[in-house]
Amino acid sequence: MDYLLKGLLGATMVIVIGLLTQSRFIYLAGLAPLFPTFSVIAHYLAFRQGGAPAVKIVAWFGLLSILPYLAYLLAMVLLIDHLGFGKTLLAALGVWLAAAAFIVVLWNRTPLHKLFL
Repeated sequence: MDYLLKGLLGATMVIVIGLLTQSRFIYLAGLAPLFPTFSVIAHYLAFRQGGAPAVKIVAWFGLLSILPYLAYLLAMVLLIDHLGFGKTLLAALGVWLAAAAFIVVLWNRTPLHKLFL
C-alpha cells in the first residue's frame, strides 16, 4: 500500500506540472517540482527507521542536494540559447550528476557528515 501511495503522489505532481505548463502561470512549473512530495516520504520513512536523528541526517543532506539542482538550473539558463534544448538538457543533467557525485563524495570522505549526527 505504501508503494501505491508514493506512486500516486508522484503521478499527481506530474499532472500538476503538466497543467501549470499549459496555463498562464507557466512559471509555477518551476516551483512545483520543489514541493517536498518526496522529501515528506523520505522524512517519514527515515523517522520510522531511525527517529529524529535519522530525519536530521536526511534533512541536512537534503540541504546539500540543493547545490546540484542549482548547478542544473544554471546550466539550463546559460546553455539553452547556444546549444538548443536537447543538448542543453543532456549537458545540464551531466552537470547535475557531477555535482551530486561531488556532494556524495564530500559527505562520505570528510568529517562533514559527522557535524550533522
